[in-house]
Amino acid sequence: MLTSCKQGGGVNVTPAQVTIGATVATAAALRFAVDNDQKRTAVANLADYIAKTCYAVSNNPSPDQLAAIINQNVPQNIKSQYPELVALMVPIVISTYTVIYNQHKDDAQKVYAYLQAIALGVQTGASSFISH
Repeated sequence: MLTSCKQGGGVNVTPAQVTIGATVATAAALRFAVDNDQKRTAVANLADYIAKTCYAVSNNPSPDQLAAIINQNVPQNIKSQYPELVALMVPIVISTYTVIYNQHKDDAQKVYAYLQAIALGVQTGASSFISH
């Protein structure tokens, strides 16, 4: 998802670009991986659990810790009824976060800004499928 690279193999992207990437990935995952419109709408409505968890993280967790935090914050009954939520959204968040974390783990403020950008992307990507 993160394709703008600088010399040395590091990724050089802005939080805005991360938001765009997470938006596109979320929308594509919902569109193509959830084949039922009703279920797609339900999963999109529930994507906010993932985003709100990302917004609430205030420390600098490792990618594995973040995945565990997200999984702990999605109620078990929702995970059971809509396994697509975790199966689709967690990899989008964690794969993006891993790249950022590996590059900026010593700068908690920067990691936090990028995590907020990922959360916004999840919300934006799900928004066109949400019922109001």
